[in-house]
Amino acid sequence: MESGKLHEIPVGSARTRRISSIPLHEALCINDATNIEEIRSFTNLMWPAGNYRFCAHLFSKLVAELDQMVIKMLFESYGEEKYSDSHIGSTTSLLRPLKYRAPKMMETNLGLNSHKDKSFMTILQQNQVDGLEIETKDGEWICF
Repeated sequence: MESGKLHEIPVGSARTRRISSIPLHEALCINDATNIEEIRSFTNLMWPAGNYRFCAHLFSKLVAELDQMVIKMLFESYGEEKYSDSHIGSTTSLLRPLKYRAPKMMETNLGLNSHKDKSFMTILQQNQVDGLEIETKDGEWICF
């Protein structure tokens, strides 16, 4: 299934979410996305007739490897590399494909309210649409 068609799944299906206060945002969620059984559970739920071209497991594993590499580098930079494996072993991966539609006439262009990600690290793939902003500790917003 092409990534653009992934979000054509009817809202209200298991593991899909749309929040009325932020109508431009739709999300899917796979918990523990590096676990093949979780991926199978997700694909069986979303495509009961079978669709095995979904590459979430491979993608999740590659992103998890990137995450682990950055964590090791961060721990090493603080001289605490001996704790990196313990930290990595205590985490799981969440895969959350998001979709933002274009706003209609006279509709807000807010995709998500400002928030803090709960994880240690978030890895984003951003398309050519501006929108990601990060708040500094001084309260200033930086656009990416």
